[in-house]
Amino acid sequence: MTIEGVDYAFHPPTIASLVNGGKHFACRYGGKGSSDKWLKPNESAALIAAGIAIVANVEGQASGLLNGASEGADWAEKALAFFKTFGIPDGRPIYLSVDFDTRSVSSSQWTALDAAFDAAAKVLGP
Repeated sequence: MTIEGVDYAFHPPTIASLVNGGKHFACRYGGKGSSDKWLKPNESAALIAAGIAIVANVEGQASGLLNGASEGADWAEKALAFFKTFGIPDGRPIYLSVDFDTRSVSSSQWTALDAAFDAAAKVLGP
């Protein structure tokens, strides 16, 4: 069974187009990064009313998680606070995005990314 959804930041589609397109979730941003692409209260209400689940995602500066554990914890804390204002249920995953080509990441940068994700996981829980 395939469940389709969308991920968008700017220029959100209409709720009707999502419903008519058979979409069941929308991956939306909040907590860090450009507030222009964040989930808005009226959008959240409309998605929920249409039966479209919200997938929470945080993305600060594209390479920000290369700053390690403190940055990962910061992203997670800000995302958790942001999405709680929209009533995202406890235990719902919050995803963190690394928005650059990781094929060129050095071993020390992988260590920093690993530390960032470990710290975020401690904030967000299992």
